[in-house]
Order: sequence, then structure tokens, then C-alpha cells
Amino acid sequence: FINEEEGYIGGMSSTLLHTENGGETWQPIDLGLDKYLNVTNISFINNQKAVMTIASQNGELEAGLLYGIDTKTKALKSLLSKKDTTVVFKG
Repeated sequence: FINEEEGYIGGMSSTLLHTENGGETWQPIDLGLDKYLNVTNISFINNQKAVMTIASQNGELEAGLLYGIDTKTKALKSLLSKKDTTVVFKG
């Protein structure tokens, strides 16, 4: 959740849902991604920017694995998407 009213939740089959009323109702956001990809984590940088990680259901990376989302425009941008690349995060 960005605040008490607005939040996002991700799930299987490229599901991303958005609420503006504290979770009373949820609206889907079409990510335009393969149905075999799952939203595994959403982290907010600030009130307008978030990053989310994507994982494949079949064990293969079929699309980007790290995306940025503008929470105001709902615009999605692939931040890391090269297939067959090992990425290590430290920290």
C-alpha cells in the first residue's frame, strides 16, 4: 500500500490489482505480459514509482524480470529483461 487508501497486489498469471479505497474493491491492471508469468514482489520507491519482480511458472525466464511502474499513469517499463543472464543483488 502507498497509503491507507491506495495499494497494489500481484499474483499468478500476470495479475496486478489496484485499489483506491483501502482494499474494499480491486481493479485489474493489464500488464500485457505472458499469462505464465507471476508478479512476485512490489516495492514502492515513493508515492508515484514502484518496482516489481516477475517470475515464470515454468521455470524459464520468458520476459523481463524487473519492471518499474508509474502508479499515477499505470505505465509499465522493463528495467531488466535480458534472457539467459545471471544477475546477483548484494545488500
